[in-house]
Amino acid sequence: MRYKIKHLFLFVFVFLHCSSSNKRLVIGAERTDIYFPLIYDKSIGIIGNQSSLIGSTHLVDSLLSAKFQILKVFSPEHGFRGIADAGAYIKNEIDESTGLPIISLY
Repeated sequence: MRYKIKHLFLFVFVFLHCSSSNKRLVIGAERTDIYFPLIYDKSIGIIGNQSSLIGSTHLVDSLLSAKFQILKVFSPEHGFRGIADAGAYIKNEIDESTGLPIISLY
C-alpha cells in the first residue's frame, strides 16, 4: 500500500510539473530571424506542402512577400496546396497563386 501511494504521489507531481509549462512551440518556418540572413540574396527551392505555414500564411507566400527569389517548390503527397487525395497521381505543374513551378516528389 505504501509503495502504491508513493508512486501515485510521484505520478501526480510529474504530471503537474509537466503540464504547467507555458512555452509556445515555435516551428522552424517561424524562426525567420535565424534563416532570413542565411538565404538573403540567394536562389532557393522549397520543400513544402499545405502545412508549411508561418502563422496563417504559407511559407512560400511569406518568402515571396519578403522579396526572396524562389525558383522551384518541391511537394510531397497531396500536392503543394493539399488538394489531391491520398494516393492520387500528382504531376508537375505551375502554382496558380504564385506562378512558381511545382515539382511533385510523390
